[in-house]
Amino acid sequence: MICAIHQPQYLAYVGYFHKMALCDAFVLLNDAQYHKNEWQNRNRIKTAQGEQFLTVPVNYSFPQLLSEVTVDSRQKWAKKHLAALEMNYSRAPFFKQFFPEIATILSREYHSLSDLNATLIKAIATILGLRCSIVLASDLKIKGHSTQRLIAICKALSADTYLSGPGGKQYLDENAFPTAGISLQYQEFTCPQYPQVAFKEQKTFIPNLSIIDLLFNCGEKSLEILMTGGAI
Repeated sequence: MICAIHQPQYLAYVGYFHKMALCDAFVLLNDAQYHKNEWQNRNRIKTAQGEQFLTVPVNYSFPQLLSEVTVDSRQKWAKKHLAALEMNYSRAPFFKQFFPEIATILSREYHSLSDLNATLIKAIATILGLRCSIVLASDLKIKGHSTQRLIAICKALSADTYLSGPGGKQYLDENAFPTAGISLQYQEFTCPQYPQVAFKEQKTFIPNLSIIDLLFNCGEKSLEILMTGGAI
C-alpha cells in the first residue's frame, strides 16, 4: 500500500494530483505549520497576459498551523476568482461542464483555509476519477516531527511504501524508512504539454498551472494526460 502526505493546497497544481493518482492513501497534512506566500492559499491560471495568481486572503499569525489559519471573509475574493476563471476559460472546451461545481464550492462560506482546500481537492479528485482514499492528518492525531511523523502516519494506515515528492531528497532521513519496514519512493513528474486556451497575446504553453487549467481544457482526458507526466 502506497501512502503520500502533502499539505492541502488551494486549487492545487497538476503535479499534486499526479502524486495522488500514484498512491492508495493520500494524507492532507492540515496540521502542519502554515507557510506564507507558498501554495496553501494561492495558485496560478493562464490569462492573455501570461500566468496570474489567484490568492485567498487569510488571517494569519506566526507560527499558526494550517488548520488554524482562517479565510478573510471581509474580502470578496471568491467573486474575483470566479470572474477571473470565467473571463479566461469561458472558451475552453470543458469549461461549461466543470465550472458550475467549482463555482458552487467557492461560493460557500469558509472559516478555515484548510477546509476550503480539502473540499476542492476531494471534489477535483472525484472529477478526475482518482481512487485513493483521502485522509486528514488531524483525524489521525499523530504527534512527532519530520521523518518520524511521516513514518508514524504510514504505519497508522498500514502502508508499506511512502511516496515523496522529489524535494524530499533534501530533508528526509532516508535510512529511517527501511529501518521502520517502509519502502521510500520518489515521484517523478514533468508537466505534459496539452492543449491550452490560446489568446491573441499569449499562445505559449505554460506548464504546472492549477489543475483546473487542465480540466477546463481537456475534460475527461485529463487523468490520461496527467499520467504521461511520469511514474514512481
